[in-house]
Amino acid sequence: MGFRGGIMEIPIGFDGMIGSQAHPLVTPTRLIQTDNIEYGSGVIRKEGGADKYNSTAVSGSAGILGGWDWWPDASTQRMVVVTDTSRMFKDSGGATFPDTLTTAIAAPTDIPIFVEGGKEAAANNKKLFMLTGTNAVHVLSADAATTYTISGAPADWTGTNQPVTGCNHAGRFWAAGNANDPHRVYYSSTTNHELFSGATSGTIAVFPGEGMGIVSIVSFKGLLVVFKRPAGIYVINTTSNTVADWAVARLSKEIGLAGPGAACVIPDDILFLDAGGEFNLISAIQEFGNIRSKNLSTVLELTDFLHDNINFSAINKTQSVFYADRREAHFFVPSSGSTRPNMRMVFDLKRELPRFRTSARDSGHSIWLRDAGNNIKPYYGDDDGFVWEMDKTDKDKDSTGYNGMFQTPHLDFSHIDPKLATKRKSGMFLEVLTQPQGNWNLSVGVYWDGDLTQAVQFNMGSAGAALGTFTLGTDALAQDQILNRKKRITGSGRRLSLQGSNSGSGQDFAVSKFLVHYKVNDERE
Repeated sequence: MGFRGGIMEIPIGFDGMIGSQAHPLVTPTRLIQTDNIEYGSGVIRKEGGADKYNSTAVSGSAGILGGWDWWPDASTQRMVVVTDTSRMFKDSGGATFPDTLTTAIAAPTDIPIFVEGGKEAAANNKKLFMLTGTNAVHVLSADAATTYTISGAPADWTGTNQPVTGCNHAGRFWAAGNANDPHRVYYSSTTNHELFSGATSGTIAVFPGEGMGIVSIVSFKGLLVVFKRPAGIYVINTTSNTVADWAVARLSKEIGLAGPGAACVIPDDILFLDAGGEFNLISAIQEFGNIRSKNLSTVLELTDFLHDNINFSAINKTQSVFYADRREAHFFVPSSGSTRPNMRMVFDLKRELPRFRTSARDSGHSIWLRDAGNNIKPYYGDDDGFVWEMDKTDKDKDSTGYNGMFQTPHLDFSHIDPKLATKRKSGMFLEVLTQPQGNWNLSVGVYWDGDLTQAVQFNMGSAGAALGTFTLGTDALAQDQILNRKKRITGSGRRLSLQGSNSGSGQDFAVSKFLVHYKVNDERE
């Protein structure tokens, strides 16, 4: 006798993770939990692995507060890191960080900020500026073995009152957030990025008195976007060749920025975390024209999750990068109870509406981008003196497996028929659509009304032959197949949630949907 019942389709994570606590209202296309996954083209997969860049910890086994991929010329690649032991190191490719650039860095107010500059003329060196808010701006000139403090700083950058943020904009080095004058931006000479006096340098007051002071400045589409904390966003239009025509406008008096590293430039926009723990977009409506702010947390229904999981007392330590190869914005944010940014929050931007996910695998302290040869990838620094390369092909963390997990909403089947919301349903079969990945299992926990009733194992192995080993007309190729794996399930209830995971070394999955075969229970049961 054939199966007599219904089939519920669950497209896994088509719209990403949701943070709302109103689970009965969550659509089947969302996820309520994620860990170490990525959104591929129609499938959910475990995200790429991570390997240590340096096999021996940076001197002192220090926490890596920040890092930079430094190219003093077109053929020389270095890595520069700042540690919580008042030091700055440079690596020359051997992953040993042999050069101690300085040993005199007081703990940053927020995080270290790196800005590339110099090369004002062909004969001039490139320069890397490092700002902390508590130290004079440090300068690394070309491939030098030590840094020095900036030579032509403004007179009010004194003692521990130093800029917290900077950027390269309109051919100048810009900096701001100096505690002596926290509402002012400073711009250098066009012919010397270390010089803040003279005809082509100057300062601009940005709505003085509003907010506590400037926390970040970002060069964006010909504008300088200025963020204050806890509130205040402004733009300086520098598109005119006449400095006197530069104008400051207020964008928002209510929204500010969490910290100097919490604004991430993405294609045609800026994604940023505000001081209230909400993610926002600044969208350019016209070239060099109007800009508006859009609360992405509200659109994606993430507010409950963010407010429950962020340590607001350390939110100023947030760091972020845009990973262009996967079109993802990665934010390291301090989780509840942590004083450093140890939770990674990721926005997948491959579709018009971003998809959100989280990762707790990498207990990071900082994140930056580095040219890894085949693409520019995110690297992170941990609390023990190690730098890690992310998104490795192997699904391992330093040769050890890690958990990849996703969970569907607690569905009452009402999206199929509203009448099913109040009825008990019994599970009959669970079917998963997957692409073959290897001879290991995806474990699927079956939750009825919030209780785990069983765990079903689905093999992720290939059902075909590898290219070069198959017989034409007889065998099927292993690549790019869609497999239907089906298992018997038990249990019953009003609401059903499914949690998929595996954690073995090298294990992956690539699943697109669940098909739940069920029957409606007799009302007398």
